[in-house]
Amino acid sequence: MYSAADELFASAPFFKSTDVAQIKYEMLRRVAVDGASVHTATVAFGFSRQTFYQAKADFERKGMEGLMPSKRGPTEGHKLTKEVLDFIRQSLEIDPALRIRELTIKVNERFAVEIHQQSIQRARRRIVQELNGVSPIHSTTFTSDHLTFDFVTRTVRAGDKNVHLTPTEFEILHHLFSHAGKPVPHRKLVRWVWGPHSAADTQLLRVYITQLRKKIEPDPSRPKYILTEPWIGYRFNTE
Repeated sequence: MYSAADELFASAPFFKSTDVAQIKYEMLRRVAVDGASVHTATVAFGFSRQTFYQAKADFERKGMEGLMPSKRGPTEGHKLTKEVLDFIRQSLEIDPALRIRELTIKVNERFAVEIHQQSIQRARRRIVQELNGVSPIHSTTFTSDHLTFDFVTRTVRAGDKNVHLTPTEFEILHHLFSHAGKPVPHRKLVRWVWGPHSAADTQLLRVYITQLRKKIEPDPSRPKYILTEPWIGYRFNTE
């Protein structure tokens, strides 16, 4: 059984030295929030650099669930059919406060399938917007003198260079762009990207916004596209 080397798991009763998912999350947090190097974090938590980057990709794609030990069985995702989407819509109309985990269980039990929680979460976002009468920008492309992106092909070009964005960075950019010109509150953006019950916080969001600006802004110190709305959140500027 795995045991972390970091003193955090040796001194604090809250942390379990045999909980691999918790150890991986604290390792990622040590780098993203505390600013430690990947080498320092991997040594402290007893993982290889390869494991760190795999854990980072899994967390960005699935949140804490991505850090859990994988279960044996089929991994192919199930299609969100019209029947499934209608059921999700009806469930949310009855109980708007229905949590993602509870909604996922209801869907899987109702249709006897295994639909990933992240897929349910994305569907829920769209349906909640419809139910609330929100009309975000439906364009999937943006072009300016410096920045071009296409959410369908998942391509981004800043200046004369192609830019690689992580799945989480894409989610943040997509949500900001879909509400272009309007301030998006910190908490709302965190809930949108990581889910309402994830361990992510506004500090982690700031880390990703900084990374995103470095990749797409002509001058990250003077943002042109991702603007800060003091005390509120962020706004995507299309002008």
